[in-house]
Amino acid sequence: MRTPTASKPTRRAALGMIGGGLALSMAPVPAFALSDAQARQLIDTALGEVNAAIASGKSGAALYADFERIFVRYADVPVIARSALGVAARGASSAQMAAFTTAFRGYISRKYGRRFREFQGSRFEVTG
Repeated sequence: MRTPTASKPTRRAALGMIGGGLALSMAPVPAFALSDAQARQLIDTALGEVNAAIASGKSGAALYADFERIFVRYADVPVIARSALGVAARGASSAQMAAFTTAFRGYISRKYGRRFREFQGSRFEVTG
């Protein structure tokens, strides 16, 4: 019976190294996060922009363009678009995903831009 040596790797050793590497890669690591004050500032800034767009009195395409700009600035639009597309996103090419993301961004800004017009004269506020 042969005894494996350190100079001669075995399949068992290779699998052990791969398994160990996978286990380490799944270990919890601290994520980058905003402090409470930074998070509050981010929300206040985003809401300030939404409130300013609503109060601007703009309508139609001008208001939708404002909401699209705000949406793109504060949301991870490519991730949201990929999620909205679902399983079909897996088979889409980069060009198709880019086109869908652009169309999705416009759709969301028009859809919610119409809804936000209902709130003209109002102000959004987050508490808690």
